[in-house]
Amino acid sequence: GFIEDITEKLKIQEEKQKIQEEFYHSQKMESIGRLAGGVAHDFNNMLNVIIGYGELALKKLKLEDPLYKDILQILEAAKRANNLVKQLLAFSRKQAMQNEILNVNEVIKNLEKMLKRLIGENIKIELDLINKDIFVYADQSQIEQVLINMAVNSRDAMPNGGIFKISTKDFKLKEEDFVLIEVEDNGTGMDEYVLNHIFEPFFTTKEKGKGTGLGLSTCYGIIKQLGGNIECSSQKGEGTLFKIYLPKTKEKPKEKGNNHSVDLRNIKKGNVLIVEDEEQLKVLLKIMVSNLGFETFIASSGEEALEIIQKEKFLPDLVISDLIMPGMSGLELAEKLKEKFKNIKIIIISGYSDKMDIEKIAKKEYIFFLQKPFTEAQLVKKILEISEL
Repeated sequence: GFIEDITEKLKIQEEKQKIQEEFYHSQKMESIGRLAGGVAHDFNNMLNVIIGYGELALKKLKLEDPLYKDILQILEAAKRANNLVKQLLAFSRKQAMQNEILNVNEVIKNLEKMLKRLIGENIKIELDLINKDIFVYADQSQIEQVLINMAVNSRDAMPNGGIFKISTKDFKLKEEDFVLIEVEDNGTGMDEYVLNHIFEPFFTTKEKGKGTGLGLSTCYGIIKQLGGNIECSSQKGEGTLFKIYLPKTKEKPKEKGNNHSVDLRNIKKGNVLIVEDEEQLKVLLKIMVSNLGFETFIASSGEEALEIIQKEKFLPDLVISDLIMPGMSGLELAEKLKEKFKNIKIIIISGYSDKMDIEKIAKKEYIFFLQKPFTEAQLVKKILEISEL
């Protein structure tokens, strides 16, 4: 007879199967992300119309009018829907981020009080932060959102109390420096099935009405969009450990100047061109901008916008353009307009933004960004900021 040791072969097979499963999981997450991002884009346009016309209607009513409270409820529901869309966008990695250089330790320290109120007195919070400043380029509100989502999950996993711990470390991978944030609890833990699905949107083990299943998928999207990675290890009855890897930056934050309000009467009046392919939103924007005293033209595409400028001899001082449109994109239109008009300013609006697009916008001193859906006050604020330049 023959005896053959197949231990190595089995190890190789197991490794191949593991890699294949990870690949399929990655493909599935990417497909769900694209779907979520596409839905969010169309939904944000509709939300903008609901919020915009709701605010316009509210201005025409007196406080004692019975319809006033009804419209307030509509606006409140729209805001809740907006939060849901933001979570979908974060998962799909299409959420517009207001990135800045952050000291990770400072962000965590400042969040500690809120976390204590959030998770209750029967859970002890421990911080084990590296004894030096470590900086990342990220959106502070979204880093806080990641930690808050994890704290909520840990609280639910420790109904009788326990320990919630956040630590920071240096980490190096292939000559690249990372900040490692570890978030740990000694709660009920998870079995293998739950562990394999935790980052999928709408997957939840909570009772109906107690969770949307978007908390950890949002965390996943935020960290991935920042160029980082997130891992989780857990066993039933032995707690849970999340590891968050964020690219480190050697730059240090700049000192922020004092904020100051601007009088609406001081706004520089001029000609505004609105370019938006969603008909209802285009008309709404025209109403909003015309109410500020601007001469306003509207177009449904970049090509139509250029045609209006040529035919009507219209000289725009400001252009408000959607980012994603059939044919020419908002960025392509911006570049063509800059060639024609040296002093033009352009506001790009979008509910679905690729990281590369945001980076391109940030590099152009004449282009500004406004995330959909926005209120009339947010649009006015953006126009006022530009009028100061």
